[in-house]
Amino acid sequence: LSNPYAYGYFDGIRHPDFKRVTTSICVYEGGSLPKRYEGQLIWANPVIGRFGASTLIQEGLGFKGAYLDQLITTGHRWFRPVYVDFGPDGSLYLCDWYDRQVSHTQNYQGRISKKDGRIYRVKGRGRVEPFDLNTHSTRDLVELLKHPNRWFRETARRLIDDRPDKLSLVPLLK
Repeated sequence: LSNPYAYGYFDGIRHPDFKRVTTSICVYEGGSLPKRYEGQLIWANPVIGRFGASTLIQEGLGFKGAYLDQLITTGHRWFRPVYVDFGPDGSLYLCDWYDRQVSHTQNYQGRISKKDGRIYRVKGRGRVEPFDLNTHSTRDLVELLKHPNRWFRETARRLIDDRPDKLSLVPLLK
């Protein structure tokens, strides 16, 4: 390491079932999937073509994973899940690159299909009526910082940061 302030390298999450856990992870805090997924690691792994969940177990200063479930099963060799996140209804959204092989060089060579690729929705039991958080008052957005679904908390935080009256909220936030 050339940076004198670097602390060294941090290992990834050790997982006995995989050499490398994933390229995309989230800790599920959506509230609409079965309880066993709440607070668990949801991952998308394009190298092995799997999308699943693992339990996080604290290990020293880091974590290790223990396999919980595979969330989507397929025998299709082109299934390449590259990104996962959850939305306001607690559903998981998964981006599937859908390619024969995981190779970034083909992109640079212009050999990529812009028609392929998929987005999957793993739907839980949640349902959300249409809404627009931009119409909420800044104080209402502060209340959303307590919401059980992380999507609402993070969106409220982002919108508060864009508000001109955000500094007036400092006493309320304390």
